[in-house]
Amino acid sequence: MVEKGGVTKWDTEGFLEDIRELEGTELNRKKGTAMSFLDISQSIVDAKPEHCVAEGEYKLRVIQVKADTEKGYMFVRYEFVDDLYARDCSDIFNLPGAGRNEREENRNILKLTAFYKCFGMDPMKPGGYAIDEAEPTGMLNREGWVLLSGPQDDGKGYGEQNKVKYNGYMPRR
Repeated sequence: MVEKGGVTKWDTEGFLEDIRELEGTELNRKKGTAMSFLDISQSIVDAKPEHCVAEGEYKLRVIQVKADTEKGYMFVRYEFVDDLYARDCSDIFNLPGAGRNEREENRNILKLTAFYKCFGMDPMKPGGYAIDEAEPTGMLNREGWVLLSGPQDDGKGYGEQNKVKYNGYMPRR
């Protein structure tokens, strides 16, 4: 990259020189061209588009958890266990103490408790669970059955997504 008048721009000439230096190296002998490692034409043909799922109950796996205690929320992202090409879905939980009134606080605690039980965690565990570790000490990689809405577009630029239904965290019987 090159700095020009306070604006950073890509140095395309320098990049092309670097690519030319790669010609004939071990990295590019397979096809014999400097740009062959950027050739994704076959990958594009083989790629399958992501899709949303129909409304219903699905087995999900926790793949990401972020908590912001200052703002009072926890973000959880899930992947579908049985559908490799389904779009990930997510949910946000208000943490205890983030409620504006007693009723809202009660709902926050009930939703968190249902989430814990749904994914095989004990809500009464001393010390809780680590958000960035896999089970049994943390939340990552845990699986549970969740009720999802059909695809919805909330107009925020993310396109269609599945949402966890209100009271959608139910331990499977």
